[in-house]
Amino acid sequence: MESAGFVIMAKKVYRHLFAADINGRGAMKKPKTKIKSIEPNLYVDEYGNYYVRLFHNKRTWQKLLINTTLKYARDEARQFILDKKKEAQGMPTSKSIPSVVEAIELWEKAKKGEVTDNYITYTVKILRRVLTKPLGHIKADKISQSMLRKVVREYNQGTYTKGGTVRNHKPTTSNNLIQCIKSLFTFLVKDDYIKFSPAAKLETFDEPEFKRNVVNLCEYTAFLEEVDKINLPHIRFQLRAMLYLGLRSQEAVDMKWASWNQQTGHYIPGMHGLTKGKEATSLKVPDPMRDWLQMALEQPNKSLTHIYTNPKTGKPYNSKVLRWHLQKISNTLKVKLTPHSLRASYITALSLDHDLATVSKLARHEDIETTMLYVKVDQKRMDSSVKETFSA
Repeated sequence: MESAGFVIMAKKVYRHLFAADINGRGAMKKPKTKIKSIEPNLYVDEYGNYYVRLFHNKRTWQKLLINTTLKYARDEARQFILDKKKEAQGMPTSKSIPSVVEAIELWEKAKKGEVTDNYITYTVKILRRVLTKPLGHIKADKISQSMLRKVVREYNQGTYTKGGTVRNHKPTTSNNLIQCIKSLFTFLVKDDYIKFSPAAKLETFDEPEFKRNVVNLCEYTAFLEEVDKINLPHIRFQLRAMLYLGLRSQEAVDMKWASWNQQTGHYIPGMHGLTKGKEATSLKVPDPMRDWLQMALEQPNKSLTHIYTNPKTGKPYNSKVLRWHLQKISNTLKVKLTPHSLRASYITALSLDHDLATVSKLARHEDIETTMLYVKVDQKRMDSSVKETFSA
């Protein structure tokens, strides 16, 4: 006879593991439908519902997985019962392999403090929205490449509603989903939950050539004139940091004094603050930007940690405000600019006089192919390079 403690534990764990699938009433009487035993304490009815008997001498039952006959349901139930028996006897159990929903929660906790909150929020949101319904209750080691391909394909072919208009998902959005899935399973492999990543060979979709508007060097003066019309010193400073240092918007609002070496004139994003990939490349601060850093240093009641903070909260400003001000500047200059346009302007300006490897390092890209998305090399530029190099 199983111990009463085992019954209580089983009820608790089932509510936790199969919250999306189990019968909300918890333990129940023996099913009225015809059932057959397929494992000790594990049964299946004619409709493909799995049941587990929690207490041998009494009719205390639990519906395990509803309306499924896939083999992973039987494997999950068998492993669960085995682990619970070992646990009740004080024996060590196998390492618990999380379901997809649990894996997303583990990923979120592990990445906290490593990357920006915006990146975590976006990744968790898209993974939960896309993976929870079809794959959420399945153990991570039972996920196959074909399962993920099906989910991604259905997402790419699906639609969403925005402003009352039905729209199709763009290839770029689908590729972002693939990157999020790869990040999730790479984490599970790294932490020894699973042996290999089923997402490793997911193919990305072909994207149409994307042209991002940038501020060219000859347009810096006109752009900065519009920036200086903003009556907020921290906005003027942060927009310049994005243009002269290639910082992302979140990195610009999160700039810290400890990352600035006043003697050498270098700023190191990622050293004392969060960046997208936790990069820590030392960046030479251009003279125009150094003057603004000096002005920020002389501000009254400045923060001891961040270069600019909201005096009401004592925390860094919201990066969304930068987008709003850039929208106003875009309307004046009649060119669409986003916060990332300024980072793209920085990379484009560097690429005019420096090789791709140097630009990639300064842009803090892990892969040089990412830098190539910003830098467009035309035939005229290639001809000019050869001529300048080999002409007498």
